[in-house]
Order: sequence, then C-alpha cells, then structure tokens
Amino acid sequence: MATQLASDTVTGPLGIFQVSTIQTDAGGGDEYRSTLSPFTSSDYVSETPWPFETMIFRYRSRTGLYHAPYSTKAEAMRGHAQMVETIKQGIEFGGGVKGVFGTPSMTAAQWEERTKARGKKEKDGN
Repeated sequence: MATQLASDTVTGPLGIFQVSTIQTDAGGGDEYRSTLSPFTSSDYVSETPWPFETMIFRYRSRTGLYHAPYSTKAEAMRGHAQMVETIKQGIEFGGGVKGVFGTPSMTAAQWEERTKARGKKEKDGN
C-alpha cells in the first residue's frame, strides 16, 4: 500500500519482527494494486487519511501488531527508528491495531481530531 520508506527485519529478545514505514496515498504515495484484490490502495484513502505510517509485523506474517500514523516524513522516520530500538531492547510494544488481521484501529475522524489539536497548538506557539 503506497511507497515504502523504510523496512527493517529486527531480532530482539521477544523474537523477529518486520518494521515497515510507508508514505500512504493520502501523503502522495504511489498507487498500489494487489494481484489478489480488485481494489487499489487509493480506494482506502478515506479510511487511512494519514500521510505516513509505521507498522510492525511478526517476521513472515501479514498480521499487524502495531500501528502509528504520522503527519510528516521526519516524524515517521523517527518513529520507525524508535520501534527498531524498542524491539532490539526487548521492550513490549503493541497497540493501534484491531481485528484478526491487525488493521489500524484509528478512524479517519480520530485522525482529523488529532491533527486539528496539533494545528491549534502550533498556532498558539505551544
């Protein structure tokens, strides 16, 4: 789904994990169509309006274990590096996913509220 910015296979005390950070279609990422689906990645822009995201999967699995959306590429790359270090140190992580496939649990409305709050803080100088 979209443009891959960083991908690392990381081994830590809790196992082997894949950390993936992408630029989504909402962030101007490349169009993607799976050969197994009639849908394209842009069909999901209304569901995933954040421009960047980091996901963690158990090695060789497509089930998401962790998801974090970001507004900027710099934030996303910092988040990616933090999750790589978290895994290496054996710190438990989790969150931001739902269901048996581990899809992002944040809704478009929640993202909009989060970005509105961030914009207000930036205008106020906080």
